[in-house]
Amino acid sequence: MFFFMMSNGVGMTVMPVLAVINKMPNSLLGTIGSIYFAGIFLGYFIGPPLVRKSGYRISGLLLLPLMCVGLIVLLPENSFL
Repeated sequence: MFFFMMSNGVGMTVMPVLAVINKMPNSLLGTIGSIYFAGIFLGYFIGPPLVRKSGYRISGLLLLPLMCVGLIVLLPENSFL
């Protein structure tokens, strides 16, 4: 649970900073935030059955790539070079 809380804090800190660096419009940042919280809302319904069925480790391994993709989308284009 600690790692999920840390990733939430890092994600919500990094997202606005990267949006400013990438010169994204404020409306897009608001849309991304809304989608993020919609995902949290859906996670309340999808998460517990997933954890009950597959366990914490497997569900964490399944959901971690989704978080990584979300952060990679916000990275500047030349950050991998």
